[in-house]
Amino acid sequence: MSNCDIPQDHAIVAVNNKIASKLGIKDFISGGNLAGESIMPSSWGYDARDLSHIKDINRRFDKSSLKNFPKLGFFSSYIYYPFVIGVRNYRMLNDLNYNPIEAKKELIDKYGWRDYGGKHHESVFTRFYQAYYLPKKFGFDKRKGHLSSLIAAGLIERDVALKELEVDLYTDTDTEKERDEEYFIKKLGFTKNEWDKILKSEPVSHTKYKTHTVLHSIMTKLKNMIESRGIKVRRSW
Repeated sequence: MSNCDIPQDHAIVAVNNKIASKLGIKDFISGGNLAGESIMPSSWGYDARDLSHIKDINRRFDKSSLKNFPKLGFFSSYIYYPFVIGVRNYRMLNDLNYNPIEAKKELIDKYGWRDYGGKHHESVFTRFYQAYYLPKKFGFDKRKGHLSSLIAAGLIERDVALKELEVDLYTDTDTEKERDEEYFIKKLGFTKNEWDKILKSEPVSHTKYKTHTVLHSIMTKLKNMIESRGIKVRRSW
């Protein structure tokens, strides 16, 4: 599957909502923003909130208990936390004249921050997944979506983006790639032979497993209908 980040992303959102509810916190701030994250083909990933999807994959391939895994079901995600408890997610950067390129420059100049080289490359797991696994197995490069967002926001020129795409994320002799691959395999509990078989196997779409796509579509239409009447619906995710 193309979205290996689903379990961790689901757990993060679930824990955020549960802790906010426990402490009586109604609003929390998200760094999500349209300037740098508005464009990404839907086929390049899948909704991390879909608990039925996670359970189906776990049932087919692992069968270990998810009892202690932080979970957020459809009802909790779309109704209970946002409307009953009143927990809301506020994407404050969308209300600002936010420029991620200038923000990064300011962090470097003022605070000595060191660029880790790519979007979400602060995580070794995600860096390898985006920079090697996705291009190698599925044939797509998420930089295209990230850079397209910056172009659409008027923050970079298309020629600049194309030049950046010419830079190899890893090379065949890259020791960092080998180190990251070893870490990635270890975290997933695979042997090297199992991993090689996965890379060579036919890519599988998330649609092969259970999803809440129909319910999600209904809730999205309902949200749009409510907001068309001037009532802002802020999400809990």
